[in-house]
Amino acid sequence: MSSSNLFVQDALLNPRDLFFNQLYKTIPSAMAIITTTCGIRFYEEHHRIEKINTKLKQEHLEAQIKLLQDQINPHLMFNVLNHIYTLMQNDVELASAVLLKFSDILRYQLYECNHKMVLLYREIQYLKDLVAIEQIRWGDELDVNCKWNMTNQKLVIAPLLLVPLIENAFKHVSRLPHTKGYIIINCTESNNTLHLYIENSNSIKYKLPKKEGGIGENNIKERLLMQYPDMHTLQIEHTDDKHIVELTIQLKEEVCP
Repeated sequence: MSSSNLFVQDALLNPRDLFFNQLYKTIPSAMAIITTTCGIRFYEEHHRIEKINTKLKQEHLEAQIKLLQDQINPHLMFNVLNHIYTLMQNDVELASAVLLKFSDILRYQLYECNHKMVLLYREIQYLKDLVAIEQIRWGDELDVNCKWNMTNQKLVIAPLLLVPLIENAFKHVSRLPHTKGYIIINCTESNNTLHLYIENSNSIKYKLPKKEGGIGENNIKERLLMQYPDMHTLQIEHTDDKHIVELTIQLKEEVCP
């Protein structure tokens, strides 16, 4: 039927029938407009909800990381202060040397560890200070062999991430009668990948019962999963005479504002 015939047919209808006839013709267009509008509105609302969920997940993750990091801070402080107190009973000069190292450690923890990331070379210097304190503390009772080699000064790492592994080596090293204990620490960086190897003497014969409330290995495992997913490997091996930890982390360079 031609358009002129349709016009004539519409003209013959009474106003009521004409109204419903025109309304019927506009239904497909109206439905298309309504469907498109609802679709756009649904997409916008879905996108808004996804952004909120992503933000909440990120805030929850950051809160978990902060909690794990905060476990390290007071734990270290109490340990170092206890070392200083013990040394003061026997050797004031050594206690003074440890106190100087402690001031560097405290300054680092107060002013630099509040950031999400810190420069790798600063974190390594912090670990060197901790090892120096432990060496002063144990003296000739332990052989400590360390190797540190960082090539990229721009790399960053999560603060206090490696501390529990270093602490555990000194905490659980065995010192058998008439035999020196030993600790080996090799920490190197190449091609933006950090390699940490820690080995310490171990003995099941004189092993002390494990205390509850330790925050070492579990702490670092959780933080690695949250902060370096698919970017790290961690292997821990226990034998009758030694304890070995091998860790690799792929790091990134500092992002300049």
